[in-house]
Amino acid sequence: MFEKDCEIKSNALILWANFIETGNPCMSANDAINCGEQKMIKSLDDYQRKFISRLRELSIKELNGQ
Repeated sequence: MFEKDCEIKSNALILWANFIETGNPCMSANDAINCGEQKMIKSLDDYQRKFISRLRELSIKELNGQ
């Protein structure tokens, strides 16, 4: 499944962001919208939205080796 530590770290960051957004680590807010499950999306404050964005950015950086 995951061969490298960076893949594990990146996946963990994405799961964390998804959990904050929807309460389900396997579904992001965008996934929920695309599946017609908008009710799953949590109401977030500015700090939480920025934090989620940062988690997703860190996930990409982890995969790119930065």
